[in-house]
Amino acid sequence: MREVSDNSGEVSEFMPGLFDPLEVKGLRLKNRIVMPPMANNQATEEGLVTPALIDHYVQRAEGGVALVMVEHSYVVPAGRFNRRQLAITSDAALPGLREPGRGFKGDEGPACFA
Repeated sequence: MREVSDNSGEVSEFMPGLFDPLEVKGLRLKNRIVMPPMANNQATEEGLVTPALIDHYVQRAEGGVALVMVEHSYVVPAGRFNRRQLAITSDAALPGLREPGRGFKGDEGPACFA
């Protein structure tokens, strides 16, 4: 927490900093850095997880991102936007979808699909 001042220049309250922990409904984050879901097109052409995709997210977590939202995904074939977009269209995709979170160690933070 750090002191902040209002327009009068007087210190009026405390405001948490970017690197202060945050807890929301029981989810504790080591800081307030959140990575939004962004396409990186590292899935297979069938939309399955690849080692490169897992490495991408693990590197972000190791670099200090507290909450990693895994990229946009399609749940029906008609929803596919990119050739190598991540898919959640069948049970065959489920084993690979567990992998990004397994790559995180210790307090590197949670991952979620958005």
